[in-house]
Amino acid sequence: MLNRRLLRAKAVQSLYAYQQCQQSDYELALDKIAADFQPDLNSMEVQDPVQLAAGRELAQKLFKEQYQTKTLRLQQPVSEKVEKSAAEAIRFYHQALKKDYEHLSRSLIRETEKIFDNYLRLLLLLIELGAQAKKERQDQLNRKFTQVTIADYTFKLADNPIIKRLATHQVLKQEALRRNLVWDVESVREWYKLLLKEQFYQQYRQLPQASPEEELAIVLSIVRQFILANDAVVAFFEENDIGWADNKTVVKSMALKTIKRLAEAPAEEEVPLQELSPNWTDDRQYLIELFAKGVEEAEFAQKIIAERTQNWDIDRITALDKVILNLAISEMIHFPSIPIKVTINEFIEISKMYSTPKSYFFVNGLLNTIATDLQQMGKVKKSGRGLLDNK
Repeated sequence: MLNRRLLRAKAVQSLYAYQQCQQSDYELALDKIAADFQPDLNSMEVQDPVQLAAGRELAQKLFKEQYQTKTLRLQQPVSEKVEKSAAEAIRFYHQALKKDYEHLSRSLIRETEKIFDNYLRLLLLLIELGAQAKKERQDQLNRKFTQVTIADYTFKLADNPIIKRLATHQVLKQEALRRNLVWDVESVREWYKLLLKEQFYQQYRQLPQASPEEELAIVLSIVRQFILANDAVVAFFEENDIGWADNKTVVKSMALKTIKRLAEAPAEEEVPLQELSPNWTDDRQYLIELFAKGVEEAEFAQKIIAERTQNWDIDRITALDKVILNLAISEMIHFPSIPIKVTINEFIEISKMYSTPKSYFFVNGLLNTIATDLQQMGKVKKSGRGLLDNK
């Protein structure tokens, strides 16, 4: 199941992407101004390159000074062309940034929910591999003139009790249909050929009869040693899920829990599918709000980070560390039910996982200091569980 640390990591990734979009939109707005002051080759009037260059520089200067205000305010008169170009660039920048924010906010949820889709895909792939074993057995029976007789028990994956229970699992069928999750038969056929080469599977095929424990063991091995380890299969998940490197552990955990429950439960019991999280509605709202507050508090976070790193060149702090600090500050301020120590510890762990080797020490020391500053400023007001461990 999902945990809050993974959600925080996804918010870090999205906020980092948003800040890259900010820089890109800023540069595009400047390019738009530059295009406005290119010589018009179709004009019959004589154009002064010096005057055009001066107009471009002034319009870009106005944009740089006022792009964050959303509205152009002139301190002194300028030409109509300069005013129009600067005003349109400001409007363009904020419209582009709004679209980027909305896209990233939607993608943040969509990409997180892919974890559940891939969990279902993995279970469905087990069914398809069992079907390939069944087809292999049928193909063997159809070869009337073959000189090699292969024992029927060789194809027993087709009758694996866990895979058979998955194949008749009504909720799994319904979810797969609702989400349009269908495996490409040709891909599965090629992957089954690769599975046939795996030593652990060859040993299973050679067993005249498999015990319930051995039937469970082969399904677990297929998940661990083949689906999640074979380059060809992993490549599919990586191509269809940009966050697969982070999501794989959750998908694996959910799938293994389901498989073990299927092996243990009575035949007549309908084993429920794993949930994405114990309360995805709350987690979803938390994720959306954390990203939103990170965007909202970016300027304040930048200011307090700069104040606490006066002996550092702020530009020397990695962009990712700034994002991690930004979100930690935002969580401390806007999530009253989360204890400060929890926030600090979680974002320290994220810095270990995603940033530079030295980031852990930097983020650790700075967050503890900033937390004290925020409390003294009255910016942090905790309640309920958030009051725990804050002394």
